[in-house]
Amino acid sequence: MVMTNNPIRKLARTDYWQTLYNQAKELSINLFDNNSNFSELQITFLKWLNLYSSVMTDLLIGKEYLTEEIIDNDIDLDAYLYFRKTNKDDYKSEEKPINTSGVPSISFVPKRRKK
Repeated sequence: MVMTNNPIRKLARTDYWQTLYNQAKELSINLFDNNSNFSELQITFLKWLNLYSSVMTDLLIGKEYLTEEIIDNDIDLDAYLYFRKTNKDDYKSEEKPINTSGVPSISFVPKRRKK
């Protein structure tokens, strides 16, 4: 059963608008008749287009726990987005280059939040 409560979200996740959105970024195509002074509705729509573009990318690269059914269900997608936000790796454990210059250096590391 597909749960869709928000018509803007439903429109933003369609293949048609996702294709236009992604092509507009690459080819400088205008999605709207106006190029500036966007209405609040247009801004909201653009935010959802961007979010669904990000989620579709997650789906294509095979992110864990994400399926097309989740994307089609607003409540499930909100839960996935919360999961994605709370389980984001703050840092990747990459090997840092060794400082051989002899000049002391400082490494600033953001403080991790307590869960």
